[in-house]
Amino acid sequence: MSPLIILLAILNFGFQFWAISDCLRQRRNWLWILAVLFLGPLGAFGYMISELLRGRRFGPLQLPEGYVDDKRKYVEQSWQENLTRKHSDVGRPVDDERFIQLEKDIATNPAPALLFELADLHAQNGDMEKAVTYYRRGLERDQEDIYARYRLGKALATLGRHAEAVVNLNQVYEADPKHDYGMATESLADALLASGQDAAACDRYEELTRTSSRSRPMFQFATLLDKQGRRDEARQIMQEIVEQESSLPSYVLPSEQPWIEQAQQYLETQERDQLVKD
Repeated sequence: MSPLIILLAILNFGFQFWAISDCLRQRRNWLWILAVLFLGPLGAFGYMISELLRGRRFGPLQLPEGYVDDKRKYVEQSWQENLTRKHSDVGRPVDDERFIQLEKDIATNPAPALLFELADLHAQNGDMEKAVTYYRRGLERDQEDIYARYRLGKALATLGRHAEAVVNLNQVYEADPKHDYGMATESLADALLASGQDAAACDRYEELTRTSSRSRPMFQFATLLDKQGRRDEARQIMQEIVEQESSLPSYVLPSEQPWIEQAQQYLETQERDQLVKD
């Protein structure tokens, strides 16, 4: 076999390997992997073209302003200083090494997966404003990513921008009501409640109580029923919350206990009010 054929085979294998690994990293449709496996370099070339059409750029690395590669620092701060710096909202070091690497990668390749990862890091470190910025940049390129839209909605809710959170969380709900094991629906209900949309929030909480026995959505639903004057229904749900305490496993009880106690307080208040009336 001639050296040229061997070289072409190596390049072909490398091109396909790059396409598959990049597809996995960018969380693209798995059909692209099948296309590369069955069509070989044609599939890999098609994948590269689709990335270019998404607005992706391949080329020389463009470092962010203020980055000095040989000293690994931003502006005047050394890597050692940044590694030990604490964020005001969390009690752990900020992983600046990953931040720096992502900034470098995004400068030359603003792929949605990289933008979403950087947004996740900002959210984990308490900087929700930057998290929102990068989630939105990523969603401009990949509007169908439910995970990123869900995280965007939660970040907006954390910032108190509940109306904007409702818009994004409602899109997640319409795409998959069970996303994040139903927590996406609960986040939507919370945002609706915080934005003053009690009726819509009540519907979402009621929906959650049909598929889950968790105390929090049950308590929120009962509270809204009470607010609507449906106190008998509210009292019945509060009683269910209290009665299920004895059947809860020990590892679940700590997270459920606050809502059980509030339900108990509600029942006691209702009982006192009834005695006063009598």
